Amino acid sequence: MAKQEHLAVLMQGVQAWNGWRKKNPTILPDLKGAYLWGVDLRLANLCRANLEDADLNEANLSGANFVEANLKNVSLSHSNLTKAELFVANLRDADLTSTNFSEASFFGTDLSGADLQETKLWGAEIFESNFTNANLSNADLWLCRMIRCDLTHATVENAIVKDLYIHELKGRPKIPNQLRLDREGIRKLQGEETHSIFHQPAILEVYFDAKLRDLELACYQMHLANLHLNRLAANVFLCGQRFEGSNTILSFHASTYDDIYQALPILLAPFPLCQSIDWNGTFAAIPAEERSFAMTTLINQENNTGPFPFAERLTRVFLNFRSIRITRLKHVGNGSLIQLQPKIDAEKDSRIKRQNYPEPSPQHFLIVPKGEKYEILIADKPMKKTIQ
Repeated sequence: MAKQEHLAVLMQGVQAWNGWRKKNPTILPDLKGAYLWGVDLRLANLCRANLEDADLNEANLSGANFVEANLKNVSLSHSNLTKAELFVANLRDADLTSTNFSEASFFGTDLSGADLQETKLWGAEIFESNFTNANLSNADLWLCRMIRCDLTHATVENAIVKDLYIHELKGRPKIPNQLRLDREGIRKLQGEETHSIFHQPAILEVYFDAKLRDLELACYQMHLANLHLNRLAANVFLCGQRFEGSNTILSFHASTYDDIYQALPILLAPFPLCQSIDWNGTFAAIPAEERSFAMTTLINQENNTGPFPFAERLTRVFLNFRSIRITRLKHVGNGSLIQLQPKIDAEKDSRIKRQNYPEPSPQHFLIVPKGEKYEILIADKPMKKTIQ
């Protein structure tokens, strides 16, 4: 039960309450089970307060501070918590139906099992929070930002998802039959369209230590096309390429990071020095909690890129392909945020460097024959005919 002396101060109003909190910073308010239906507690300092099982239905808590507060099993139905701060608050199993959390701030908040049906999260900033088994049916997620949140088994049926921003989702909700793009439900997403909202692709950025020329990038894309023609790395696609200073960054996306890492050796086949990465040493250098299970596929994988004649030809023709190295790998899609700086196996590196390649020649060029079947070639010798 709530301590009556704490409850008595609270009922004097926000000014008296906040003044009492300021004078008694070491006292943690105990308002467990308090009946506070419809109270006006705008801008109240409820930091680290115990409000477990409290009844705050239809209360005005706009701008209130709930940092590290215990709100387990609380009733906040139809309450106003616009711009409230809920950092590391415990809202497990709370009744939050039709609660207004517009522009509220969440960080490390536990909302597992909470009932958020028809809850308004318009413009809310939500970081690293737990929505496991929460019910977000008909919730308003318009302009909401969810970063590194866990929505495992959450229900999102008929939620409003216009301009919803999701990044590095740790767990996915149940696949909904329908989502809305407006409050009236005139614009709807159904079937396969609903999958992409909460099922963001895995994206891996690969940083190289040199700037590839346009021709080299174009030829590299043909290497990827050649892999797909041979039904290799079929689920992995190049989704972006950019430059940062003297570095080239290639972005690969797939449904999972496992797909990308399993295909990574053949994706990088034209770059021989990439085969000298010591994955065991790389993993040993990063904290265990930052390692991905998908990445462990590389530890047991032989750096044998297989018989890829087109990749070998690219290595022979382009000097950059021979000398370029990976300096960093970075996750930017769903899953955990990971950045790797690969370690080098000195013995493999030395062996690869000793390989003899012919000097690049301007007479080597690309040929794409016409017809139903085609193959991509780079000539070893000057061609007698020019193909436009």
